Amino acid sequence: MPNTHSGSVEQLLQRALELGLIDRYERRGDRIYIEAASLQIELTETQALHWLEAALDAFLRMQGGLRED
Repeated sequence: MPNTHSGSVEQLLQRALELGLIDRYERRGDRIYIEAASLQIELTETQALHWLEAALDAFLRMQGGLRED
């Protein structure tokens, strides 16, 4: 599936916060710590980008705002 979300990791993190997909995040050196409900993960910036894109895609699909090809 092509990337439908443009922007930096920081922008995607903010969008995920606004939509309620994550509860909080913080940068820890070269890694990003994310909390979402009981999920606590620490990812590299590249991993966080991919994780956020997938989470936003899934959320939008559930809301009917993104179609699978």
